[in-house]
Amino acid sequence: MENKNHIITPYIKKDYSNNSLITNVYIESTSNNTSKGLLGLQPTELSAVTSFITALVSLAIAFHTITKYRKDRQQQQQIELREKKITFANNEKEKIEKFYGPFNSLLEESRIIYSHFALKEKEKLRSEGKYFRALRYLIQSNNNNNNVLDTHDKELLQQIIDISDKITLLIESNSGYVDNPELHTLLGKLIAHYRILKCAARGVLNKDNSELEDIVFPLEINGAIDSEIRKLKVIINFESKKENIIETNKNISFY
Repeated sequence: MENKNHIITPYIKKDYSNNSLITNVYIESTSNNTSKGLLGLQPTELSAVTSFITALVSLAIAFHTITKYRKDRQQQQQIELREKKITFANNEKEKIEKFYGPFNSLLEESRIIYSHFALKEKEKLRSEGKYFRALRYLIQSNNNNNNVLDTHDKELLQQIIDISDKITLLIESNSGYVDNPELHTLLGKLIAHYRILKCAARGVLNKDNSELEDIVFPLEINGAIDSEIRKLKVIINFESKKENIIETNKNISFY
């Protein structure tokens, strides 16, 4: 027999004590409830659920870790890229600050002083439809053993020589900032002209050195320097605006 909570089982037990057979009928009641765990689940079921939940949690943690790593890596790459662009822009600024800017200023200073040098001779040649060349003028003056330079022109010539020395030193010290091979060639011609001009100013060149008159100032140098400065400023402005870099050196704008 069976009820909700118990199972009633009758059974017979024989007893042979006292040399006689005694038959007894017993009724045994057993519980019908099987042991259950948390939430009414069997232990095996509970173990399976726990394992499943653990697997889900582990998967979620792994997914979160991978996503965070990927995001952090992307941010790091963006930071590295921005730093490279900032470094590149700063390198271009340095080219202007250390070479092109000072070089351009010295050239302009020399041009202004040169425009006031040997005015009478320039006017004379202009009236004859000829061009004035300082190197030729100095060599011819040395050849005639006649110092035609007055005090005014002597002082201006000395200033021009002093500036040429500064330009030569600047080129020799910082020409590594020049990337254009054609500009390197022009700079070489410029230095050669300055050295010959300095020799002529010292009076050591004469008609025997007339072939040196062809070592003239390379007029292309001004346009080449201006072109390089414009190119560098375009790069700097582009990178600065794109990366929100504040330009701290206002001399860049001056050049």
